[in-house]
Amino acid sequence: MDARPDDRGIVEPQPVTRTQGELLTMVREIALTVSADAPQSVTKRAFNQARGKIEGCPDASNLCRRFKSSWPALLDATLREGTGVRTVRSRSRAMATGNMGVSKQTATHALAIIANRLEVRTLRPTDYEAERNNLLASARGDHRRALEERLPTVGQLEAAGGRDWDGLLGDAGLERRARYQPRHRDRAIAFDDAIELFLTEMGYLPNEKLMLRFADERDISFQRERNYTVAHERVRAARARRGLWTPPRVPPRRLRPEWVQQAHDPTSGLTTKLRRNYWTLDLVMTGLQQAARRLQPGQELTMITLRALAKTDDSIPSPSIVQKIGKPHGETFGSLRDEALREARRAGRS
Repeated sequence: MDARPDDRGIVEPQPVTRTQGELLTMVREIALTVSADAPQSVTKRAFNQARGKIEGCPDASNLCRRFKSSWPALLDATLREGTGVRTVRSRSRAMATGNMGVSKQTATHALAIIANRLEVRTLRPTDYEAERNNLLASARGDHRRALEERLPTVGQLEAAGGRDWDGLLGDAGLERRARYQPRHRDRAIAFDDAIELFLTEMGYLPNEKLMLRFADERDISFQRERNYTVAHERVRAARARRGLWTPPRVPPRRLRPEWVQQAHDPTSGLTTKLRRNYWTLDLVMTGLQQAARRLQPGQELTMITLRALAKTDDSIPSPSIVQKIGKPHGETFGSLRDEALREARRAGRS
């Protein structure tokens, strides 16, 4: 620090003022000191600890405010493009608006992250963008800025892949979108039948992503429709005419059972031990309807009655299972039992 006498003749140390160019040079040197191999990964905390008592060097947050930049963008600009102030600001603006190019490694890593979150083997640009927006919606501050750089926009990804989205998928270890095209046209089934087949095997209603994965694994094809809500209503009505219950909606990911890799009939050949880990809302409702049909004249479907019936039939759930499966869906033993009785009565009249 400089020392200058004041009006009283007392020498007070003066703060050192750094030019913006000097500050950027310091950022670069400190980042390289912290991690010579990966200076772009230096965090704000590590930078602040390393800068120590260097005169005139603000902390990381202060630097971000001065250059109107996120911390990752500031590091990237100083390390890649030198220490020009204009360069730093232009690159920071480009990163903030999504107009800056990204490396193919960043692009393929982003695709892999989103595919893993969606539990799919391929991605369309719209699917990637939707999930990216979901992640950004709940992020704030530095966390959001870091996510924006880790998950580039679709435009940035396409630029990194030379406008070849499927080629980029292959580089990321994913499947090209063409793999979702049916491989055996002679196994085509109606769209509603495909949804009901999914419901029978998986135990819940599908959305488009789930349906495409299911069809690909089973080698079936169907005439695709966009409005799954309307299709679900058609399936629900058709099943109701046969006395079958249908779940009210597609369950959120956290409520879905483990994905069934191999096709099988979930209502046959399952032991009590296996079924304990496989109950879904659809299977519970089907089991309650089965219990309702087993009632003797004048007998009511109470917890005690259901418990006794469950001991004699693996397809009938115990009261505790009904409550456990129904609770996340906002259903109680009473509401599911009443619905099952209504469905059983309707089936008996048809």
